Amino acid sequence: MITDATAQSTFVPNYDENKVVNYSLPGLGDIIGEKINNVSQWEKAKGKWLQIYASEMYGTFPLKKISVTSKLLVQKPILNGKAEMNVWEVSLAGKVKVHLIGFIPLGTPVKAALLGLNFCGINTVFMDKDIPVSSKYVICNESPFFNNHIANDKAVGIQEDKWQIEKVINAGYASFSVACADFEEDFPDGYKKGVRTILANDLKLNPKDWSAMSAWAWGLSKMLDVIETLPELKNTKMILHGHSRMGKASLWAAANDTRFDAVIAIQSGEGGAALLRRNFGEGIEPITTRFPHWFLPDFAKYAGNEYTLPFDQHILLSLIAPRPLFVSSALDDQWADPKGEFLSAKEAGFAYQLYEKKGITEVNMPDTEVLVGKNINYYIRKGKHEVNALDWDYFLKFIPKVVSGDF
Repeated sequence: MITDATAQSTFVPNYDENKVVNYSLPGLGDIIGEKINNVSQWEKAKGKWLQIYASEMYGTFPLKKISVTSKLLVQKPILNGKAEMNVWEVSLAGKVKVHLIGFIPLGTPVKAALLGLNFCGINTVFMDKDIPVSSKYVICNESPFFNNHIANDKAVGIQEDKWQIEKVINAGYASFSVACADFEEDFPDGYKKGVRTILANDLKLNPKDWSAMSAWAWGLSKMLDVIETLPELKNTKMILHGHSRMGKASLWAAANDTRFDAVIAIQSGEGGAALLRRNFGEGIEPITTRFPHWFLPDFAKYAGNEYTLPFDQHILLSLIAPRPLFVSSALDDQWADPKGEFLSAKEAGFAYQLYEKKGITEVNMPDTEVLVGKNINYYIRKGKHEVNALDWDYFLKFIPKVVSGDF
């Protein structure tokens, strides 16, 4: 599988903290030319920060309303009757068909629901033969589950350990997933058959006005349109989560759509939670060279000139405030710059303080498997760039606090 961490590049990354250049970060009020001292000022600045991220990095996040309708394709009890699995075919403006899968606990009020983009089709997140197999190009290509990046029926459930559906259900929470490829396939020309092109007239946007990252983020927002109509999920906290590039998309989605009550960004790295000004791990040059469709083409101009950026990723995290935020890293995932993720999350605490919320007070990075922070949580574990069962144990410590507000 091609991932942020394994895709090939001629770029030589820096993994030596002694070679990290000195840098200063933009202040929250730089965009309006004044120091931010209260929520009113910050709310004014937030809109301008969103505009500059849209013009310089991610592209437009569409705000024009379109019709979003759904048809239930599959409904069945699972896990010995503990939950119900549903698969919907969602239609966007009657032109784009998307498959949304949901796992909802039975017999108990659902206080929180998780929504995440998957890499390789909804058929990979849970072992059940009734889940439709994706026909889209995906980054996965392991034999014998995929043929030329297209899933076959052997791919059912092959990534269920990354989703831990039963563990989530046992905790009393619902879980939803949608494939990023249903909005835009993950390669440079993927936009030609995706929402950016098919819905260009409906959204009154040129495909080049936004990026794959914005297409995926906007897709999450459209799935929330559907989930909100489910009667069993009234008064339910909606928590976005995403790993790697999907973590980047989740942060951008939550920054634009405040209906998401919390975000879990898992090893989101460059273009996600990690600070861009640190010359550590992946940089703007390799990410924009290998994945030019993820961001606007002009974002590449900051490669080697990161200090000229009008923002850095602590601002993106600050746009989530005052909603709870969980930033997760892995020790061996140096490509994603865990320290840069920690420092970014810590810096975002200034925005949370405006709402009388606490962020991260620890000066130094915590040891592995030590959860730190209040309304912003940070955790790093041993191991590589992936989502595993241990990660979910920590996420499930975070979710009850989101539900209760007890941070």
